[in-house]
Amino acid sequence: MDIQVKVPNFVMRTAITFATRTEEENNLKTSKCQFRQIQLRKTQLRKARFREAQLRKAQLRKTQLSKAKLREAQLKKTQLRKTLLRKTQLGEAQLKKTQLRKTQLRKTQLGEVQLKKTQLRKTQLGKTQLRPVFDIVLLFR
Repeated sequence: MDIQVKVPNFVMRTAITFATRTEEENNLKTSKCQFRQIQLRKTQLRKARFREAQLRKAQLRKTQLSKAKLREAQLKKTQLRKTLLRKTQLGEAQLKKTQLRKTQLRKTQLGEVQLKKTQLRKTQLGKTQLRPVFDIVLLFR
């Protein structure tokens, strides 16, 4: 039983060309395929390396940013400490000044009071010393 199948001409031609190819042509074809595969692998590797490099760069940027932010935060903290120190030192200095002023005021007020007291004593002493003389003068008149 022979079954006849009608095959189009172009299929027959390609079948014939494949059958008639020599060994060298087949080897060339395989070497071309291998070359393409090697090239594909190389490009894939290149792309993978590029992606890895990009990732590393991005991570570096992130770490540098975070380090910079940390530095800024530490700077702010130190500046705050310094300003607080300055403020406290200024406050202490002002406190000392005001205390000095107050003590000087007290001293001057105490001195004035003592002066007044001594002046009063002197005047009272003078009056008491003068009285008897005055009294004596009055007695003689």
